[in-house]
Amino acid sequence: MTPRIVIDLPTLGNAAFRISLADAVPSAPGVLVVSLARTSGTTPATPWVSLAPGDALIPFGSFGTAVTSAQGTARIPLPLPAWPALVGTTLYAQWAALDPNGGFASSSGAHSLSPLRQMILR
Repeated sequence: MTPRIVIDLPTLGNAAFRISLADAVPSAPGVLVVSLARTSGTTPATPWVSLAPGDALIPFGSFGTAVTSAQGTARIPLPLPAWPALVGTTLYAQWAALDPNGGFASSSGAHSLSPLRQMILR
């Protein structure tokens, strides 16, 4: 099963804003990446978040990491400040979750990736 990313409406001033993961492997470590840019994945049809310095905003230390529940869900709360200067900012978000059958290999093992999602702050 492919993990899904679920994003609340990105409205500035929303103190309850969160980005969630669903349909991942139960009890698996996961990481949420939020970036200012995206890049091509293995094919142009599979874009990924950019991890380039200056692009990736999250994870920051351990912030942005989570362990999925027994149902394969996780969420990261990201309260959005009410800063008018951020209106129109485009962000990209994607989850990666440890999955022995995942199609993305890294130094920490195989992972499944959620689809990339674009958010425009309002």
